[in-house]
Amino acid sequence: MAVDEIYVKAPPERVFAVLSDRTQYQNWVVGTEDTAEAEGEWPEVGSTLRYTVAGPLKLSNRTVVEAVDEPHRLELKAKAGPFPDAAITLDLITEGAGTRVRMHERPANGVVNALAGPVGHFALSRRNKEALDRLRKLAES
Repeated sequence: MAVDEIYVKAPPERVFAVLSDRTQYQNWVVGTEDTAEAEGEWPEVGSTLRYTVAGPLKLSNRTVVEAVDEPHRLELKAKAGPFPDAAITLDLITEGAGTRVRMHERPANGVVNALAGPVGHFALSRRNKEALDRLRKLAES
């Protein structure tokens, strides 16, 4: 499992407002472009976003809200084309005048998670650190 975090100089409500804005998804999630609401009202439980993965293959992906506790937690399942689903949890923890954002990501399938090993989790962590930095910049602007 990749676990990464960042401090954001904004309250949890502001950070959650960015997470709740489907048009911002492609601006903070690394490798995402052309985001469109697919089903439901984002980020209600069961709602989905459809998007294209940036790059030459242009895979169509979908992210589903599994659970939400506004403005403290958002649990997602990313369905990445032919790749295994990913379980993603974003915890927003009040810290002083700002927010500690902690992101957990792992393959949703236990066997795939075990097979990913340290190298796979390191790759996830590098991507997630960039995503969290983008999220921080959006929330602080």
